Amino acid sequence: MNLRFFLFLIILITNEVGQAQNTIPSLARVTEYLSPVPDFTPLATLNPALQYYHYEYSHTELSLTGNYRKADRAQIMQEGNGWKGFHIQARSWNKLNNNSCVWGEALYQNGRTANVRWNETSDFQTVYPYIMADTIGGDLQSETYRFQGGYARDHRHFTWGAVLAYKAIMEYRKKDPRPRNIVSDLDIKAGIAWKIGGNYVVGTSIRARKYKQTNNVRFFSELGVYEVYHMSGLGMNYVRFSGTNNNTYYKGHTLDGSIELYPRTKQGISLSVRYDRFTFEKILSDLNNLPLNKVTENDLQGEAGWQHRYGLQYWGIRLSGRIKKRKGTENLFGDPVSNAYPQIGKVEQYTDRQIEANVILLYENRQKTRFGWNIRPTAGYRKIKESYLSPARQTIYDEISAGLQLQTVHIFGKACLLHLTATGTHFQNLSSDLQLNSLDDNHKLNEMLYSNYEMLSSNRTTLALSARCDYSGWLNNKTVFTQIQWQYNRWKSDIKSDYFSVSLGIVL
Repeated sequence: MNLRFFLFLIILITNEVGQAQNTIPSLARVTEYLSPVPDFTPLATLNPALQYYHYEYSHTELSLTGNYRKADRAQIMQEGNGWKGFHIQARSWNKLNNNSCVWGEALYQNGRTANVRWNETSDFQTVYPYIMADTIGGDLQSETYRFQGGYARDHRHFTWGAVLAYKAIMEYRKKDPRPRNIVSDLDIKAGIAWKIGGNYVVGTSIRARKYKQTNNVRFFSELGVYEVYHMSGLGMNYVRFSGTNNNTYYKGHTLDGSIELYPRTKQGISLSVRYDRFTFEKILSDLNNLPLNKVTENDLQGEAGWQHRYGLQYWGIRLSGRIKKRKGTENLFGDPVSNAYPQIGKVEQYTDRQIEANVILLYENRQKTRFGWNIRPTAGYRKIKESYLSPARQTIYDEISAGLQLQTVHIFGKACLLHLTATGTHFQNLSSDLQLNSLDDNHKLNEMLYSNYEMLSSNRTTLALSARCDYSGWLNNKTVFTQIQWQYNRWKSDIKSDYFSVSLGIVL
């Protein structure tokens, strides 16, 4: 996609939605947008019908952000140990009138991921464990385009909404090995919510998603080529097809549904349950579109919250949980006939089970005219268990976490707003286990397995600071802003990482 066309589209979107803004002072709109209250029950507002109740004021923001991340060692080798790049983003939520609202986002991102190893495939968290890999790796350059647009309308007895989203990624390297990956991810969702009583709505939504990735690896060096592996989980690979079959593609789809109970005034009890089923196949293009692997993932999420407002004070508590199971199947093939491999069976070799539970408390106080603050204590539990059937391999991570976030909002004079955030979280490992039978002589592959296990099972602490300043002194109910963010992570083994970003933008 042409970048100039994309930038023109962002400017057009922000100009059009800017015309729909109301007369609420810009600093008041920024204060609501930065508050944690509207997003306190995020699972519920995934239903596009409930987006109608998401915010009280319209808000449109255009920003340019540069960011940098560097770690002494990758937490997961397949995802690299650093990032350097920038993105341009426009996002908006606007009331068109008393009965309807629109929202949307447009994003362009360009950057480089540092030191990606044992992975030549994009979207690792989407298509794992069935990736292509080699022993060399290196930095990866990428471009990402993302669009989203939604509409919700309120009627006397019900509210309905729909949203369409699309993401495209192009990722490549200019030296051997040279992957060229193109991702296309289309997502559409529709929902409805019926009004019951004076405050509540009961909602439901459905979602369909279509995913595709082409993944090609080439070599141009006169010194020869490196072996390309088709990984199948926990260090295993499909030996029969590894080597020179370097052209693959992934095709998948998602279907999910949800049910919600939601308070329209954000005061009272909210309940949400969402079930998601994602399947995809990995196909070898070089061998007459041979279906090598298949993944089926079932994901169940739940959320229960309570919210209460008294004057300019707000209390909330949210409990959330998640159970996810990913199953990977390897297809078995006989001897080729006319360059076609007949499928003779299949075996379910890989399983990934995850359990999460979290609790968040929130208190916000805006009683003072020019000063407000909120505090959010958190606690969580997470368990991940990966297993491979034959040869028997297994890894388990079991951890708890505790954190605290403090935010303050200061208004100076009539034109300046300063928003500060400080966050600290500690992750404590309860137990971990790694069992690897039938290790081969590939020392680099074994190094990857042990490194990932050590990092993921290590205790770690995260500290983050953010400062944002909005100024509206010489603008017509608009603000310009700058934001600085910093995050520091430290693992028990004295490994650390830093993340830093700077943003400049305008609120319309």
